[in-house]
Amino acid sequence: MSIEEKEMLDNAGAIILKYKNVPGGMEIIKETMNNLYKYFKGVIPEATFSDKRLLEIFKLERLLEDKFLPLDSEPIFDQSNPVVFPDVIETEEDCEMAVSYIVYKTREQLNDKNNIKSATLDKMCVTSSIMVSEVCDSLGVKHTDFSCDNDLSRGLFHCFNVVSFDLPSGEVKMYLVDCTYRQFFTYDECFTERIGIPLNEGANIGSFMMMDEARKRTAEGLLTKGYMEFNPQNIKDYFDGFVYSGRNGLFYEELDKPTIGKSDYEPSYTYMDYLDALKSGGLKHEPFIGRQFSVLKHPVTFGSAIDDVKSNKNVY
Repeated sequence: MSIEEKEMLDNAGAIILKYKNVPGGMEIIKETMNNLYKYFKGVIPEATFSDKRLLEIFKLERLLEDKFLPLDSEPIFDQSNPVVFPDVIETEEDCEMAVSYIVYKTREQLNDKNNIKSATLDKMCVTSSIMVSEVCDSLGVKHTDFSCDNDLSRGLFHCFNVVSFDLPSGEVKMYLVDCTYRQFFTYDECFTERIGIPLNEGANIGSFMMMDEARKRTAEGLLTKGYMEFNPQNIKDYFDGFVYSGRNGLFYEELDKPTIGKSDYEPSYTYMDYLDALKSGGLKHEPFIGRQFSVLKHPVTFGSAIDDVKSNKNVY
């Protein structure tokens, strides 16, 4: 690492600490980090953890792990007003009350050691999923537990649960429960220009969900309530985020475009593709998901795409 590069990294750290809690400061941080990403993508010759420059970049990103993205993400949780499990489950409203109770009991346990109103609950998804399972078992509620990598194969990228209720009408209502989804909605790893840095994957799920107003609303519902109906649109939105977050720079280099835009980030899978992947061990045609263990051969500009959403313009 040269003296100039060390100064560049130190300056970026100082800017993050100075501006991350200042109105409008995130735009300054975004510009600083994007310039840093672009520079180091041009000079780092290989993907190796022995390159201290890569480690310093990762440390800079961690400085933003306690800064939540600007959407409604605070969990609904009030211990003075506990949720009650319904006596019978015969209607959709009963199902909503039942799954709200499951989330409440899970958040109650998580809150014992974390203030869930302010905590990201990073790396707590395994614990949370187990809690959901235990609450469901105690109630006799049907549930399936998932632990997936970004390509929906079995792994530890993220864990979540799907609970289901059989109604007297014959209808089955299903809900995805995810009480630690908020960990993906901080400014840590949110800038799309980070894609292509050796050893990186994609940007975080939050940056993807905020590229589109409908997806943003889906995310806000899951973040605040801790659950969402397991329906086709929600399934696609949720797992599109997994794929986007996992795709590294080599995927986008294969597109042979100098600049990556909003549509390039959006996976083309259907909700049925995702359900099949969950059953069959993952998506079959995603060779560039995971850490990028080489460098890009050609310069690629990763547009933020968030600027396409008028109400969120300049958020990143």
